[in-house]
Amino acid sequence: MKIQEDEAFARQLEMMERQEEESEGEINIINIDSKFKSHEVKHIDNYPEEEVDQITYKFNCPVCLRYFDKILAGKCCGNYLCHLCTDDFIKMGEKNKHFKMR
Repeated sequence: MKIQEDEAFARQLEMMERQEEESEGEINIINIDSKFKSHEVKHIDNYPEEEVDQITYKFNCPVCLRYFDKILAGKCCGNYLCHLCTDDFIKMGEKNKHFKMR
């Protein structure tokens, strides 16, 4: 059983290395759409303790850990990302040629 697990792990590593070699020089693009502008989104820094705040700020950004009334979701994976972090990533993409965000 251990040998099969080791072989499966080795195959997985080999596949990841091949994908990495194939993607060298490519630009990573993340697609996220929003109906709202950053200034239209409310947030709080800590967990909403009051029930009314829990209803209002029901979204949590996994990057900055703030709570939001509206949040973005990636088109490919559906993972949440807040407007503030998205704006930061866009700025980072302007400085780093290997990272782009639309």
